[in-house]
Amino acid sequence: MLLDIKNIDVLYDDFQVIWDVSLNVNNSEMVALLGPNGSGKSTVLNTISNLVEHKKGEIFFDKKSISNIPTYHRTSIGISHVLERRRVFPYLTVMQNLLLGAWHPKAKDSLDKSLSKIYKIFPKLESRSSQLAHTMSGGEQQMLAIA
Repeated sequence: MLLDIKNIDVLYDDFQVIWDVSLNVNNSEMVALLGPNGSGKSTVLNTISNLVEHKKGEIFFDKKSISNIPTYHRTSIGISHVLERRRVFPYLTVMQNLLLGAWHPKAKDSLDKSLSKIYKIFPKLESRSSQLAHTMSGGEQQMLAIA
């Protein structure tokens, strides 16, 4: 089990918004959270990233509890959260945006390997490495945000 969420409850102040949610995601598996606006989809994802705290339950990643791991440490174990609104630096090039994501010394050590992996997943980014981000289509900007 890659991601295992067990019985989480989430509150915003004193108002409970998530009750007893459990979710399992295996390696190489894709899972969709479906529901109407306000049903808690974003709150569940924000809880996995620790942008919102859960009051009850446990979250495991790769069979290890991450419930008490701060948000800034979760990226080093492979958890990241990309918002849907194409958050890129619009007046920087694609390459400059990618390099900003590698500011951490550990990321800099594997920059060439990371760029190669990114370009394999999103080949269009390599051909547009000198293009300003704001001149790209919405989908291309989202690729860049994910990368």
